[in-house]
Amino acid sequence: MAKRKDDYYDDGRTVAPMDIEGMPFVSRGKSLKNRKKTDPDAPALTKKELRQLVFSGIVSGALIALVFIVAAAVLLGLIYFFA
Repeated sequence: MAKRKDDYYDDGRTVAPMDIEGMPFVSRGKSLKNRKKTDPDAPALTKKELRQLVFSGIVSGALIALVFIVAAAVLLGLIYFFA
């Protein structure tokens, strides 16, 4: 067996920083409650545009779920047919 080193020394250097820009924990010095929630450069959406955006998101999610359901049904059908 290999001899284990018990004299581990941490010099505090960072090998790979794990800070990701845009994540809430990266903004040091500002609490989450004090920051603005909206982007000042983003255009304001009307009610109709917001409704279309939400509807498009729901439809795209439903289509992805439908693809998975069809793929599962085909797989189960093939298993039933060949088993």
